[in-house]
Amino acid sequence: KTIAEVYASTEGNANLANTVGKQGAVGFISPLLSRMYPVRLAKLADDGNGDLVRGANGLCELCGPGEPGELLGLVNQRDASRNFACYTDT
Repeated sequence: KTIAEVYASTEGNANLANTVGKQGAVGFISPLLSRMYPVRLAKLADDGNGDLVRGANGLCELCGPGEPGELLGLVNQRDASRNFACYTDT
């Protein structure tokens, strides 16, 4: 049995893939890669509205294993691998 998982943003610059073939590994971000590939899984509130959970400092809380979350990727217009060209009217 082969496990293949991908979690990606169709309207952004972030994605994750399960490269180890272990169930649930798609959300794992190695601490060794976190500075080189700045993406995070932020915790979603239980209210069903898709709101992000924020701590007392106003920053998003990271989700834990088995918790619903949203993939966030750093946008940096000066870095070709992190920029987002936005939407265009055609």
